[in-house]
Amino acid sequence: MHDCMNCGLPVESDAAFCGNCGQAQLNSPLLSGSLALARAGVLPAYAREALSGAARRGEQLSIVGLFLGAAAIVVALFMPIAGLAFAIAGLVLSTIGRSKYKHSLSLIAVIFSVTGVLAGISIWGYAMSQSQSLSLAQGKISSTRQLVGISTPCYNVKIDSGLNSVSHNNCSFDATSSIEEFSVNAVSNPNISSANLDAVAQQIFAQAIPKSGGTLVSSQPGTFAGSQAYIVYANNAVQNTRGIFAMVLHQSSGQDNIFIIGRAIRTLHTPSFGSLEKDWQWK
Repeated sequence: MHDCMNCGLPVESDAAFCGNCGQAQLNSPLLSGSLALARAGVLPAYAREALSGAARRGEQLSIVGLFLGAAAIVVALFMPIAGLAFAIAGLVLSTIGRSKYKHSLSLIAVIFSVTGVLAGISIWGYAMSQSQSLSLAQGKISSTRQLVGISTPCYNVKIDSGLNSVSHNNCSFDATSSIEEFSVNAVSNPNISSANLDAVAQQIFAQAIPKSGGTLVSSQPGTFAGSQAYIVYANNAVQNTRGIFAMVLHQSSGQDNIFIIGRAIRTLHTPSFGSLEKDWQWK
């Protein structure tokens, strides 16, 4: 006696088929004889159909599993979740084809499907990390974080609570975290006006950025929180950061009229001031 490879019920050792489900007993001692008889046309028609039907089902499952596994690898490059779904479906079908019908093509299908699963998970994980990195570069606040208000004689601003190291001095302050730094340096300089702001800013940034180990990427006139500004983008290969800096002209209620604002962050994306500028209120 042995157990049926399909339904698990006991089968006589010399039986070529299960009396319960009709599954051909490929591990039967009579297998070689049965196959030989089948080839010779000696087996009854129903027996020949059972053997050939099992082979066809195994082949069909293996081919479909192989197609899904191969498709999953390609689809995962563009749609990781869809690719992962294709790969899992292919893995299920090819595994059935291998464990139940012992089809030789099923092993290749399993390999392709497993590769598709790994590709889908890897690319999805990378896409998620890049999405988070882009959101951070754009200055978006995570849903798990809160905004902390900073009040100075010149302005009010809200910053990410993750910037937990804050040094405040009148209208200037620094705030840092393990991946980001935000700073404001406020000065009073009556010699800088809207007419010469761009020229003065270009000269200052052209000297200051290389001294700090950075490289100037681009610069242009712009605005910050509604006030005239000159915007600079820079990279620092040593610190592995990208930065955005602005020299802003605004006559505050105090004496300060020039504000040099900087944000440096560890990211592959071009940063922006994001919510810092959005929540900035001049006094």
